[in-house]
Amino acid sequence: MSSVVKLGKLELVDLRTAWPHEALNFTKWLAENDNLAMLGEALGLELTCEAVEKAVDNFSADILAKDVVTDRWVLIENQLEMTDHSHLGQILTYAAGLDAETIIWIAREFREPHRAAIDYLNRITAPEFNFFGVQIELLRIGDSAFAPRFNILAKPNDWSKSVSARAAGKAAVSGLHQEWQDYWSDFFTVAEDRGLNLKNRVPPKEGWCRIEQLCSGARNAASWLHWSDKRLRVLIWLQGEERLDLFDELYAAKSLIESAIDTPLSWERLEHKKSSFISLDGPTPAADDNFTLDYQWYIDSVTRLTAAVRPYIGAKQ
Repeated sequence: MSSVVKLGKLELVDLRTAWPHEALNFTKWLAENDNLAMLGEALGLELTCEAVEKAVDNFSADILAKDVVTDRWVLIENQLEMTDHSHLGQILTYAAGLDAETIIWIAREFREPHRAAIDYLNRITAPEFNFFGVQIELLRIGDSAFAPRFNILAKPNDWSKSVSARAAGKAAVSGLHQEWQDYWSDFFTVAEDRGLNLKNRVPPKEGWCRIEQLCSGARNAASWLHWSDKRLRVLIWLQGEERLDLFDELYAAKSLIESAIDTPLSWERLEHKKSSFISLDGPTPAADDNFTLDYQWYIDSVTRLTAAVRPYIGAKQ
């Protein structure tokens, strides 16, 4: 009897064997929680998917994710082929359009000039910006299932130290996220008792909470709540290609809207930004964790503000 253990041979598999189409197969596969977690583990990040094929002007970014630890945007751009200049340009365009601070470029193979470009961007940009070049491989032994592997070919300077620091602070951040979820979860219970339809909603892990989508598409409008240690706020948040037109239409009815709620509002057109706001500023948050007053003000204010703007905003599309 032989004492030598029989070993299989590890083989590379053509990526297109598992993912024939980059957008329809690979991007959708990567956006799944377990697979995004696999990529995050290789990079030292904890990622959650926010959008697939996220629109940026007339184009679309493959995946927009959130860094759970820092709550900042992460852009992921995929290539099942060798890197090219076109994708490098797309990555920079999408990152600017989405305010992404971490950019992950995944490809079958990296040309040396593109790997060097990532090193250059990490060298010249501010510390909060992180650029990664990641090679994707597909492996198997014999007839086994395919196994993906992410190889980091380019990363920020001192990234290993940064990962250690992030790990040290992760417990505190996770605790803060839980506090936010508890705060909004209790709010949802109170709000639903008062008639706000928030069922099947996941309480957010931050100080922003969306209440209702009033209209969508080019005239995107939604009501939001915002908590800070200085004040409570209720907002009508306008986005989309026609947001400035919508803002101007609402502003033309300013006196009627403010008369309907008997309260002056803050009007922020923000022509050179991606969003415009109409907001109702409230009191400072309640002390001693007595959030009942917070919740009452939020419910009354968002109900009144939404009712006041709805006749001028149009039906939900």
